[in-house]
Formats: sequence, structure tokens, C-alpha cells
Amino acid sequence: MTEALHLSLSANAAQVLAVSTRLVTQARDTGGRKWLRPLVFAVGLICALMVGSLLDVPANKAFFIALTTFYTTLLALWLGSRATQRRYFRLLEDSACRMRPTPVSLSAEGLRMEPRAFPWSDIIAVTRWNDMTLLQFSPVDAIIIPDADLPAGETPETLATRITTWKTK
Repeated sequence: MTEALHLSLSANAAQVLAVSTRLVTQARDTGGRKWLRPLVFAVGLICALMVGSLLDVPANKAFFIALTTFYTTLLALWLGSRATQRRYFRLLEDSACRMRPTPVSLSAEGLRMEPRAFPWSDIIAVTRWNDMTLLQFSPVDAIIIPDADLPAGETPETLATRITTWKTK
């Protein structure tokens, strides 16, 4: 169980996109509050229309109040989105995989990416998702190991045991 395991990883575009989407969604940590943005928008519009009718404001002015509320809500949602994007980039910048330079060689034969080594301490989490094991460098960055790329006799469970053994040394 302590010998090195050599893999050739071949995660396809759909797997990479699915994992990226999942990690970013988890990093947002909305806590199941996906309904919050539409609710804020709806409540704002309803309140603007109610205030307009309670104050006996003509319909065109009430509509203007509702429209102002609509654009204010859009601005608030946009600012929230920008804050989320900045947080995402900070998380990505903290990734050990992104912080280290990638050595490459350019020659007449083409581009050669030199191997990089990461100590197990750079891996913040090892998680399972669908038919993949994810070695996470940050909450939004991971190396994908599809189960199909494991050698014969290696299972996701034995891989997890192997990684746990290596991480605790």
C-alpha cells in the first residue's frame, strides 16, 4: 500500500466542468439560500407598488418607484456577484497548484511540461464525487482522478486508504 501509484489521468471536458461548477458552488456557501435573490427582488417590487397605492400615488409614479426598486435590486445583485467573484479568485490564488510555477520547455519538437511535485500537505481535502476522486488544493481547485483511470485492482476505497496513509506520514 505504500508503493507509488502511476496514473494517466484523462478527465474529459464534461467531468472538468462538472467538478469546477460543484467546487465553485460549494465555495459560495449559500447554505441553501438560492431563493434569497428572487425573494429580495419580489419583495422590493411588491413594497414599491404597495407604498404607491397606500400613498395614493398615481400609477405612473408607482411604476417609477417600482422601476427604481428594480434597478436598485439589480445593482445590489451585481455588487454581490462581484464580491463573490473576488472571493472565488482569492480562493483560487491560495491554491498550491496555482501558486507554484509550472516549468516548461519549448523546443523544435514542441512543448514539454516538466513534472511538478506537491507534498501531501498541499492537499487540503480528498473527496469522492460521482465516479471520481478529487484531490483538492483549495476549495475551488482540484486534480480529478476518474475511477476509470485507476489501474486494475485499485478501487476508490483502496486509493483513499493509500492517500490517508501517505498524508499521515
